[in-house]
Amino acid sequence: MPVDVGATLQRLRAVLTRPLPEGGRLPDDVWSRRHRGLTLLLAVQAAALVVTAELAGSAITWQHLASEGTTGAAIVFWIVVASATTIALIERLRRAVRTGAVAIGLIACSAYLVHITGGLSEVHLHVFVMLAVVSLYQDWLPFLAASGAIALHHLVLGTVVPQRLFADPASADAPGRTVVLYLLFLGAANVASILAWRLGERDRARADLVLDATADGVHGVDPQGRITFANAALAKLVGERPERLVGRDHHEALGHVAPEGQPCPVCTTVRAGRGVPTGGLALRRRDGRDVPVECGATVLWDKGVVTGIVATFRDLTERERLQRQALHDELTGLANRTLLRAHLAQALARIDRDRHTAALLFCDLDQFKDVNDTLGHATGDELLRQAADRLRAAVRAHDTVSRMGGDEFVVLCTDLESRADVMVIAERLQQALSEPYEVEGLIANVSVSVGLTVFDDPRANADALLEEADTAMYRAKELGRDRVEIFDESLRAQTERRQQLETEFADAIAESAVEVRYQPRVELTGGRLDAVAAIPVWPHPERGELPAEELLGLAEETALVDTLGRYVLATACRQVASWREHHGQRADLALAVRITRPQLRDGGLADAVAQVLAESGLPPDRLCLEISEHALLDDTPATVDGLRALKRLGVMLAVDDFGAGWSSLAYLTRVPIDVLKVDRSFIATLDQPGDSHAIVAATLGLSRSLGLEVVADGVDRPGQAAALRELGCQLVQGDHFATAADSRTVEERIAAAVARPPRDPSHRAPTASEPPGSPTP
Repeated sequence: MPVDVGATLQRLRAVLTRPLPEGGRLPDDVWSRRHRGLTLLLAVQAAALVVTAELAGSAITWQHLASEGTTGAAIVFWIVVASATTIALIERLRRAVRTGAVAIGLIACSAYLVHITGGLSEVHLHVFVMLAVVSLYQDWLPFLAASGAIALHHLVLGTVVPQRLFADPASADAPGRTVVLYLLFLGAANVASILAWRLGERDRARADLVLDATADGVHGVDPQGRITFANAALAKLVGERPERLVGRDHHEALGHVAPEGQPCPVCTTVRAGRGVPTGGLALRRRDGRDVPVECGATVLWDKGVVTGIVATFRDLTERERLQRQALHDELTGLANRTLLRAHLAQALARIDRDRHTAALLFCDLDQFKDVNDTLGHATGDELLRQAADRLRAAVRAHDTVSRMGGDEFVVLCTDLESRADVMVIAERLQQALSEPYEVEGLIANVSVSVGLTVFDDPRANADALLEEADTAMYRAKELGRDRVEIFDESLRAQTERRQQLETEFADAIAESAVEVRYQPRVELTGGRLDAVAAIPVWPHPERGELPAEELLGLAEETALVDTLGRYVLATACRQVASWREHHGQRADLALAVRITRPQLRDGGLADAVAQVLAESGLPPDRLCLEISEHALLDDTPATVDGLRALKRLGVMLAVDDFGAGWSSLAYLTRVPIDVLKVDRSFIATLDQPGDSHAIVAATLGLSRSLGLEVVADGVDRPGQAAALRELGCQLVQGDHFATAADSRTVEERIAAAVARPPRDPSHRAPTASEPPGSPTP
């Protein structure tokens, strides 16, 4: 196998050079300072040699030089020194050329000093001193040039004219031995210089590594304002390479942008002699973009003199983004609830100080849900963004516009002169939000209901003020929408009653004072008891019974909907499981429980249902969860995922109030529905002239095509039952067959039904007040 000589030599070279310093890595500012110093040293030494020669009795005149035979040496010396000094001062030349010239010049000074002193042994030490001085460049070219010049000088003169190189007769008589000895000393000096050089590079590399690993931008500045070093993070902040920052004025290189009246923190630190942390500063990138930073600076001292500073710059872009995200609505960029509350607290403080009036205006877009359902959520989002822009344009500069969620906005107006000013602003907001919206070529029309509360008491509670404005907004909706309502004492009393009711309701749920009643669902042909629907009722000690619809509305407003829903589900599952166990197969009942949109959006609903089924022992296929059609029209991924998670448990899913919605029926193909429950409004007029008969017939036809069951809800009259039998509807529920009753009454019905054969249920079944088995008309 042939040997790759080139690769072998490369590896050998890598092994041999690994311990050696790299060279040429001095920062520009450090190199410049050292080069100026060594060039000055060269010039001073050249001048000093003239003086030395004079004091030694060897004045450099052409006659004396000729008599001593040193004319050639003097001429060579002056040519070399003059050329080296000239080259060193020419800035356009490469660093390597300028440093090499200084190195040759310094060694020439040493050689001439040896020459004019007759080769004194003590003077030879000057050669090694100059070698150490040249090593300060930490670059191979000047170092090798100096070492080569020393070796050449000793080899040539030690061989040709040893008496001019060595004053000691013994050394001059044995020049070969003396030259070798000097070269050995030269090698030792080289090793020492290279080792010091290597250690310096290593320490500098570690410092650079630490600087570049620092996330903050760091740079050094000398007292004249020039950058002496910069790390990679700072270069990235300003869009520049680190080496292009060094040596430039820090103002010009970093483009400091400070707030008006705030001085540059770097200059302030130099003047103050101590670090001055500064915020509100920005660095201007090469692309013109300003980067917000926080600056800190530390002064560098040397024997009581400021030699520079080290400044750090922390990028605040991400912090400001997170702060804005925490305080602003992501969709519209408006203030969110947190920021609104902060501004509201400030407004209350100003009221205490300035005695001005302030107001909260709660705006809710009317018909926005219709836009969302018919045109889609993307269109609804764009409409909300346009509404936000209109609100910004309609208020004063110091007012706060916030989005509370959904289609609700709150505007905080401060420093009002009178209450009349509030109505002017409210009418302006109403007019701005009610103009038609153009979204993706479509025109959407919505109005706005505005509720406002005016306050001038600094002791007012922020939450209470928001509640007042919200209550006034709901009054505007109750009175027909598209209007402005002001919170007053009558609304205050209504709010207090509502709050009391909410507290009592929470206590009723906790104390199991909310009753669960059950309305049977029967087969129209044969009369078999098929299922029961769980219906919550709250027997209030003063207000009487609060029906299910009012309870669900109250629960949604008070964030108790999940608590109520789980309570009803658990209670009903235990009860139906108990009936099934007690009456056996003859009571193979199913249970229907309604779930609300907030419950459906809760990611933990499926887990809660699974836990209730496990604890109660009710088979999953005997539980039917009813979801309103409006909830299904909110066809978000979370809704679909929630329904699919429930379906994986094995429960049945039903669409409640089917036909009440007016959106696409495409959701029936996307969600796993088992049952359609026809809306009561169609059943109510089924035995009367009109379109209800055709709509119910169409629903039955649709359900057969999709393989779904149909339940007719709200069957309260014999004519409705007869019409449903004619249409072929099998499952019915309503007061004509059985009213909702407590568990004891329903259990008696179940026992009676189990004990006797099925009957024709086309006539009304007993009510809850009639004993089981009573004759029915």
